[in-house]
Amino acid sequence: MASALDGLRTPGAVGALSHLTEWVADYLAWDEDRGLARKAVWGLAKPPGPEAERALRLLLDDPDEHMRAYAAKRQSRRNQSLAGHRSWAPDPAPG
Repeated sequence: MASALDGLRTPGAVGALSHLTEWVADYLAWDEDRGLARKAVWGLAKPPGPEAERALRLLLDDPDEHMRAYAAKRQSRRNQSLAGHRSWAPDPAPG
C-alpha cells in the first residue's frame, strides 16, 4: 500500500501516506520497527510541495523516537534532493 502511494509522487498522496505513518494493522502489531510506517515516511519525502514538507515536520514530534529520527533523515534528504529545482519554498522551521 505505502509502496503504491510512494510511486505516485504526488501531493495528493500525502494524506494517505500520513495516515499510514500512524496506523498499525492488527497483523503488523508484532513489527516493532514499523515497516509500513517507515515506507510511508519514505514516500512522504518524494512529493513536491508544502503538504509533504509539513507532514514530515509533524513526524519530528512523533512519540516514537525511531520514527522521529527516520523522519528527520528523510526530511534532510528531501531538502537536499529538491534544493536546486523546486518552485516553492519549504515552510520556515519553527523556532
